[in-house]
Amino acid sequence: MDAGHGGFGIDAAGALCAIGQRQLGIANDTSFRGSPEFSNVRARRAERQGSTAPATCSIAERIFDSVEKLLQDGADGEAQVHALQLAATGLGLPYGDKRTIIDRLQRLPQPYGTKLRFFTALVNAGELIDAQLIVECIDALLEDAKTKPWLLQENQGEIDRWLLLLPFTSRPEVTLEVLARLHPHIRLPWRLRPLLSALGSAPSDTAEQVLMGLAKEDARFLSDYDWFAALEKRDTLSSLRMLLDLICGGEAKGEGGRPDTWTFGRRLAAGMQSHPEFRSDVYARVASGVAPPAMAVLEYAVAETPDEAGVMLLVGSHSATGRAFSGTLDSAIENLAVERRPLSDWAGAYEQISAPVPSLRRRLFELSRTATGGEASLALACLVHIDELRDRHGVASGEPRHPDIATGAPWPTLLTRSVTPEAKQ
Repeated sequence: MDAGHGGFGIDAAGALCAIGQRQLGIANDTSFRGSPEFSNVRARRAERQGSTAPATCSIAERIFDSVEKLLQDGADGEAQVHALQLAATGLGLPYGDKRTIIDRLQRLPQPYGTKLRFFTALVNAGELIDAQLIVECIDALLEDAKTKPWLLQENQGEIDRWLLLLPFTSRPEVTLEVLARLHPHIRLPWRLRPLLSALGSAPSDTAEQVLMGLAKEDARFLSDYDWFAALEKRDTLSSLRMLLDLICGGEAKGEGGRPDTWTFGRRLAAGMQSHPEFRSDVYARVASGVAPPAMAVLEYAVAETPDEAGVMLLVGSHSATGRAFSGTLDSAIENLAVERRPLSDWAGAYEQISAPVPSLRRRLFELSRTATGGEASLALACLVHIDELRDRHGVASGEPRHPDIATGAPWPTLLTRSVTPEAKQ
């Protein structure tokens, strides 16, 4: 400890903070060895906004007591810098309500370089920063860069770290305003990957509009994995609908200029599971018909996380386009009709057990008897595939052998003879 600096030296405060974090099980995501991690910011912002008395701890209280002493009237520049460093450390712990002292620290007449760590700690703590404060620091940096160009260089400069803070401010849209003033090489998709990740973690849904703004300015973002990863990380209904629009509109690109069916399909499937209302959005697009590349993505998503309506939808889309029984239908049926149960004594392994789907089998049986042409053949192929799965994984509990015995129609002997090779290829 250094009594000459309000009772705490930076190293001593850091050591105590690390001890406190370990005791409280808090991850330290303010490391400056690489790009800061902001994965917990949304939760912390919500926690602070939802509480009138945020939690605190004795270590943080002692650190902020020292900060207040350092900021007493007449504090010189060295004391102010020390106060900023101590506060940045204290923000890594539960620190209660320190709005008054935080406001004062943000407005200290210190160079932007001395405030970067403090502002980054504020973001990670869930505090909402006035956008103008960050913009003013970036303005000062850009002015210095006129004689110190290395400030704008990747890794060596500071501009990238300041850009990361913009999505977490009171006006996330200021991100686009600042970027528009920078040299084009700083705005390249690969250069902005850390910023894309930050936009994925930002609490405000305005971050999604920033992502779209980037894509409108430079279409290369729509071929960039990290851009789509940021949109996926947002995991909101609005971000999922944006992704769906891009896929159906043919704007979402992958290698070779076509959407990656596996990657985009899995992203849509995950969205259907986390947001049930999104499932109806996807189903509506499949039913209305979209271009073949987009349809392949949507059908893959439906097959990844199917329900009865999804299987019937796939039968309809296949019939409408004159397609035979496909691997997509195969996967959809297996994912619905076979349950995977993890093995307790073997990590990562599971057993496969038939799951009952009596309503689906009844609907398919009815379709196979009443529909004509390809639709009837597809329904019959689906029924046969379910029976094949039953032969492989056992009879489903409580599921009758006949799909709908009340009809009096035979199953399976007579009907299976009519399944053409084309319908089960």
